[in-house]
Amino acid sequence: MSLDYLHKTRIIHRDVKTENVLIENATRTCKLCDFGFSRSSGSKGMTFVGSEWFEAPEIMFCVEYDETIDIFSYGIVSFFFFSLS
Repeated sequence: MSLDYLHKTRIIHRDVKTENVLIENATRTCKLCDFGFSRSSGSKGMTFVGSEWFEAPEIMFCVEYDETIDIFSYGIVSFFFFSLS
């Protein structure tokens, strides 16, 4: 998975949303795109970034965050895609 690789290399995407997930119908593979807000996860962040419908509570309440915000956003994206089927 893309997020697993990013987090192992100490990168936070910070903008995981449905528009940033590319799905290839023929092979049923998913790819993550748009790394404009990504940053190194060496220190805790507090910058307000991302899309409000997919952001974690830490960002909404301006609390320090780490790569777990990507996992929260991934959960929302997964719920959205699975609710379509």
